[in-house]
Amino acid sequence: MSTEDAWVLIKEAVNERDIDDVKEAVQTYVKSSPSTTYPELEEAFRSQKLPLWLIAIEKTGLVSTLTNMDLQGELEKKYTVTYRFQWNPPRPRDREVWPKDVEENIERLKDAGEVVPRGVPKCRNCGQVGHTSKSCPEEKLEKQATTINCYNCDAVGHRIRDCPIPRVDKFACKNCGVVTKPLIAPSPALLLTWSVASATRLDISPRTAPREADSLAATVTRRVTGRESAPSLATLRTSSAATVMSLAT
Repeated sequence: MSTEDAWVLIKEAVNERDIDDVKEAVQTYVKSSPSTTYPELEEAFRSQKLPLWLIAIEKTGLVSTLTNMDLQGELEKKYTVTYRFQWNPPRPRDREVWPKDVEENIERLKDAGEVVPRGVPKCRNCGQVGHTSKSCPEEKLEKQATTINCYNCDAVGHRIRDCPIPRVDKFACKNCGVVTKPLIAPSPALLLTWSVASATRLDISPRTAPREADSLAATVTRRVTGRESAPSLATLRTSSAATVMSLAT
């Protein structure tokens, strides 16, 4: 592909605001023009007013198995190249690593590259790069055994599922140990009052409303407290007769 066609791909990717496509188009352009550098690309973007910036930042937490490589394959570059659709830093914390102006950014790009793996192993014994733990010249470090903690009794050596001490109910009172249910069912009388009041507003017959309310109250009470403790319809009707009559009249 010619450099002109590759440049068209870069413009299309920028218009679609797709970073992955932009990086792929840049690599295609570099293949057609191997001598291209990051400063030259950035200056070309600025001269053609293309809304794409190559920002060189200094990453301090780069792991030892990674390094920065420029477009010509040189490693150990100081700054990391990032692709941005705007010049300003996106987050306040990025201001510390952001270049002050365009001139400083161009100078950084001369010693910048993208993050790539070094292609060398890292020793798990000494932490150095270049060999594995099997061939490490240092003395072998003893691996610390993983400890298992129980979150019920805070003891070491077993999990909470194997704990011999009964589990503490999170809803229990810390003073007396009595367990209280977090969900409290409304009283049947209150349910009947709500239902009959709604029926009156909707012009439902007062004679039919208590039956609808009785059924609703019994169903809700059974679901909350259990079928065995749910009062019968007759009990509900008797306990709320005064309320129903006052609302119906």
